Amino acid sequence: MKRRSKADSQKIKEFREKLKEIWDPDNLDHIINADETPWRYDEKGKTTWAPIGSEGIIIDGDEKECFTLIGGISASYQLIPPIFIAAGKTHNVEKNWFGESHPIDSCNKDEKYLTDHTKSGWTTRESWARYICFLRKLIPDNPDLPSEKNKIYLVCDKYPPHVPANQSTTRHRGRRRKQPIEQSDDQLPEQSDDQPPEQPQRRSRGRPRKIQQHRPRGRPRKHPLVPRQQRSQGRQPKKPDPVEAACSKYNVEILLVPEGTTDLCQPLDCRFFGAFKCHAQAIIDEKETQNLVSQIHGNRIDPNFKKLELTRPQIREILINSYYDTKRHLIEDSWIKALDLDES
Repeated sequence: MKRRSKADSQKIKEFREKLKEIWDPDNLDHIINADETPWRYDEKGKTTWAPIGSEGIIIDGDEKECFTLIGGISASYQLIPPIFIAAGKTHNVEKNWFGESHPIDSCNKDEKYLTDHTKSGWTTRESWARYICFLRKLIPDNPDLPSEKNKIYLVCDKYPPHVPANQSTTRHRGRRRKQPIEQSDDQLPEQSDDQPPEQPQRRSRGRPRKIQQHRPRGRPRKHPLVPRQQRSQGRQPKKPDPVEAACSKYNVEILLVPEGTTDLCQPLDCRFFGAFKCHAQAIIDEKETQNLVSQIHGNRIDPNFKKLELTRPQIREILINSYYDTKRHLIEDSWIKALDLDES
């Protein structure tokens, strides 16, 4: 398990100052915070039913039994339609998972939710680029305003698919080559023109090896006689980063929340996601209670007791209703707590 990074007060201060610089009261709908949150098909509550004296009660669900939901809120305290991500390779899996398919590629502003798919069911760089395109369709450019006024500021954490290539700070994990030590002319030894340059002596490491003739091993080289420099010229160019390309095309700037500070600087994690998921879980708990009460006859439970099993479309409908039932003051409190706007 990866240890969480410590919060840096200086980075928090710089991040909040950056947000306050772009905080325009007349253009708050262009400042958006978006993030993912998982939801299990069979979300477990705080309690469970089990016979008295039973041991080894398992209440944790399987990681495969969940899907990703991308939520978003703007600084104008408006909700961005949620995106449900299914696991698969075609648009057909979206309908199989959620009952209806509303592809994010052909989005409509009047849709309450949209669907997308990735091979793993988690957010990828390609799906995040599609989300950036969706935000621009949701907030179109105004030709009467300058480019800076039309820019969308997307606040998100440093989850790798969120970070454009030009903002990535990931270091190369390969073996570092030793850099040659630069020496001045005064430090170089003097050599005469007649004397050949002295060859550097190699240190012997143990027993000297015998010189053997070359014997091919394994698969032959594809280009045995072509220098490596010429081989590299014939390679295909590196594919452009989809997130960086989408940001450049749709005039979107990504503001990354400092590591280890999402509970302090990301509005969705401050208040919104907690209230939204608690509300959805309360609806599911109420349905389970009604199912249990309906199968109690007198002081006994029906021997053919059937557990409530919600389908994915039913869970999707519960999440959508809970998402839009979230009070406006919770969205406002999320931004105030995250960015400390009450002091400004």
